[in-house]
Amino acid sequence: KVKLARHRKEIQEEFDLERDQTFGEMLEKHEKQIREERKRLTEDMRAKKLELQGEATTAADDEAELRRKLAAAEAEVATLRTDVEEAEQRANEVREEMSLKVREMQEQLSKSGESEDASADASAQIEQMRTRLAEQTTELWRLKAEKNDEIEQAVA
Repeated sequence: KVKLARHRKEIQEEFDLERDQTFGEMLEKHEKQIREERKRLTEDMRAKKLELQGEATTAADDEAELRRKLAAAEAEVATLRTDVEEAEQRANEVREEMSLKVREMQEQLSKSGESEDASADASAQIEQMRTRLAEQTTELWRLKAEKNDEIEQAVA
């Protein structure tokens, strides 16, 4: 009976030793897998972080470029608006000038009782001035329309 108990004890000790050895091996294998997985995930995170930093830098550069372009477009719009205002002012000045000249010519005709030839010459001059006024007015409106188109394109 003692022998049997001793034998049972030896077998139990052998079993415990083998169990501990197997558990240790499995634990070591499991820990190695965890370290490898942690290393892989860390490397993946670093790569993703670098990629995102690159994208952020690119986005910031793109935003800065767009802001520069916007500032340039706004400056161009301001210049074009100024040009349109100047063209309108010049058109008004020319219109007033021509109207004044036409009135002067008409007054000269009515005051001077000159012959029909002089009257015809004056009428021809008045007609030329009216034609010229109309042409200049048309040209100024065309320039204004072009400038407005340029402003709209710059704003777009």
